[in-house]
Amino acid sequence: MNSIDNGKKSLKIGVSKDGHPLRMRIDGITIVTMAESKRERILVKRWVESIFEDPNPYSIRPATISKNGKKLYQKGVVIYSENIMLLRFEYKPKRSNIGNIRMEFRPQHLDIKGMNNLILWMAESGLGELIFKLLKRAWVTRLDIALDLYKCTLEDYFFGMKRCYTGKMNLGTETRGLTLGTVNSHIQMSIYEKIDLSGVETSIKAVKTEGKNTLCVDQFADFLRIEARIRPKSKPHSKQGKNALLLSDIGKLENPYEDLQIYQKGLDKTLYLTESRFKYEKGHNLVKNKHDFLKSVNLRKMPKRLENVFRMYEYDLLNKSKIWCIWPNCVAKIGLLGNPPLWVYSNRIRLFG
Repeated sequence: MNSIDNGKKSLKIGVSKDGHPLRMRIDGITIVTMAESKRERILVKRWVESIFEDPNPYSIRPATISKNGKKLYQKGVVIYSENIMLLRFEYKPKRSNIGNIRMEFRPQHLDIKGMNNLILWMAESGLGELIFKLLKRAWVTRLDIALDLYKCTLEDYFFGMKRCYTGKMNLGTETRGLTLGTVNSHIQMSIYEKIDLSGVETSIKAVKTEGKNTLCVDQFADFLRIEARIRPKSKPHSKQGKNALLLSDIGKLENPYEDLQIYQKGLDKTLYLTESRFKYEKGHNLVKNKHDFLKSVNLRKMPKRLENVFRMYEYDLLNKSKIWCIWPNCVAKIGLLGNPPLWVYSNRIRLFG
């Protein structure tokens, strides 16, 4: 987990109940799609071969394909700008029951113009209108949404998530973070501390080279990131196809932060005073403690006296519905990738010429 960030690419969305400045953005998006005909598959193959010869204004490297069976695709390329990954493009799947093209975008490194330029470059460098057909057919397999609370730390509050009893806490010196849920969960929350270097002379590249210890942390803005990692389990044309998240529909995404629970300090002590077997120590994960307690007392549901304690300490730090009203603006920030009307040539030509 990289503890250094640049908040310039995030949208300012107001403040929390306790006055923390808030920002939000799409941090990453992975889509899977289909090249439906042999002609389209040949075009993709030729495009990949051609961009190695003329990658300008980007740099291209072959994608590292795992030999241990974890990767689902046999071929791919990674597109960079000054050693910053912008897109991983994979094709030729190992299995026939998945989409034959996978694209992993990192929009946190680009503004709207940069995202538009990347998609248009893919078209102009050889894919042509096929790239927009691929976007139209695409469904989302992972979507990372970053919600940042400035002047906030991991230990200012307790965090939980409805119907979640798994996760882990790390209070080490290098990375301080909390995860709620697992990689197999539909929504996993990753909550961790970061430093914002925007607006200062020191470049992120220089800091990474020199090491974190060269920083005087007090001169930078620190913040807590609550990252919703959404992994839809369905794909179109399957039995559960109605639950698939099409790329064209990401603007209609339901609020992933609705299930986030935030509690005020003092919760741990009151829980222990109410039920001495419910133990919470610094570095523990609250959701895992719930699971361990229920297992130890052989119960499936939290006793009412403990539920009342949780209810008493739960805190509306975030106006979740107000925050989510900004979601269409976040989608707009990824440019052509999130703007289906512009996948149509006649609409696009009026805007870009």
